Amino acid sequence: MKNIKNRSDNEPFYRSVYRTTLARLEAGECVENIYDDRGIDISKNLGMLVNQRTFGKTLDLGCGLGQVAVSLSAKSEEVIAADISTDALKVVYEVIKRKNIDNIHPVLLDATCLPFRDNVFDLIICSGVLEWVATGKDPNLPTEKIQLNMLKEAWRVLTQKGAFWLGIENRYAYVYFLGCIDHHSGLRFITLLPRFIANMCSKLLKKQPYRNYLYAYWELKKLLRNAGFAIISFYAVLPYYSNSKLIIPLSNFNEVKKMIILSRNHSSLSTSILRVILSLRLAKRFFPSFIVLGVK
Repeated sequence: MKNIKNRSDNEPFYRSVYRTTLARLEAGECVENIYDDRGIDISKNLGMLVNQRTFGKTLDLGCGLGQVAVSLSAKSEEVIAADISTDALKVVYEVIKRKNIDNIHPVLLDATCLPFRDNVFDLIICSGVLEWVATGKDPNLPTEKIQLNMLKEAWRVLTQKGAFWLGIENRYAYVYFLGCIDHHSGLRFITLLPRFIANMCSKLLKKQPYRNYLYAYWELKKLLRNAGFAIISFYAVLPYYSNSKLIIPLSNFNEVKKMIILSRNHSSLSTSILRVILSLRLAKRFFPSFIVLGVK
């Protein structure tokens, strides 16, 4: 998705994805060709991690193409597929029309100001959204404050026994030390820098401020607690938080080690690096991405 054509240099890659996908659907392409397994993976892992097989109201916050909303529609009485992109919601409309799904409701909204009453959703999915939420916002508003407000809004509309699912990359993922490009900013090493230096680099190289904050394990845990979440569980996930084929509690060292051995989605070099990270018990610092479950 990072190499989509007709993308301006400073445009978030997902906008091109939405436009391209919508054009493919309008040209008659079938849904199965444009959907991957991420919705199925999240739905399956929810069944393992949450002691609940069905949900009342579900909010897919930043629904994108709607894979997660579609998968969870079979487990929920009602799903709100919410996004700030009209193109994304047009894709969702087209998909649910073709699949005859009547309990998904696409809603255009800003994740930092949710138009819902308190304590209404039994499940909130927020996968790959937190790091984008400050994009395009008032540059005078601190990025972390915008992200915290989004989390506070999610906490507000979550029921007392509800679950909040967050998927995000690790700021200090080992791949960034190896020079992997951060696909949010399009820059190398940017996540590793102090925020003010990262901001200067982004303004110099991309002509825009750095707003796609990722977080280390302890930073993210603190941010979630400041938003109000009381119980926060971190999980190691491979190959990626949005394609969660393997998921293990991050604190379970032996099981995470087995997960690395079983994974076939990494190169031999990546597998070797992950094994070294685990042998030094540094998974919390350098694991590529996290899935986090929070409750009130």
